[in-house]
Amino acid sequence: MNELIQWLADGWGYLVLLIGALGVIWGAVKMVKEAYEPFRKKKEKRTEQDNTVNERLDQLEEHDKIDMGRFDSIDKELSVIKQDVNERLDKQDRTNQATMSALIAIINHMIDGNGIAGLKESRDELLRYIINK
Repeated sequence: MNELIQWLADGWGYLVLLIGALGVIWGAVKMVKEAYEPFRKKKEKRTEQDNTVNERLDQLEEHDKIDMGRFDSIDKELSVIKQDVNERLDKQDRTNQATMSALIAIINHMIDGNGIAGLKESRDELLRYIINK
């Protein structure tokens, strides 16, 4: 019976030791967890901010695509307008050339009194230009 009492006494000691060890381990885990908590919260907050930034970036990229489409359509319209302006400038250039050649023929006729053939040629050129215009 003495042995039984001795064994129970030793068992209680081991049980108390085990419970104490578990309490120390639990306390250490709790301290580590509490020490890590602010970093976890910062990480969560940072993740939320990253998600917000990513959403805003997606919106900006969508707006950018829309704007690029608008710029492309404006560019097409401008190229048509530019082509029209160039055609008009070319017509104006031809008109100026025809007018200048007629003026030169008139000046030549006024200087030497001759050059009727040049005047007729300038007249015909002006008429062709006006008719073709």
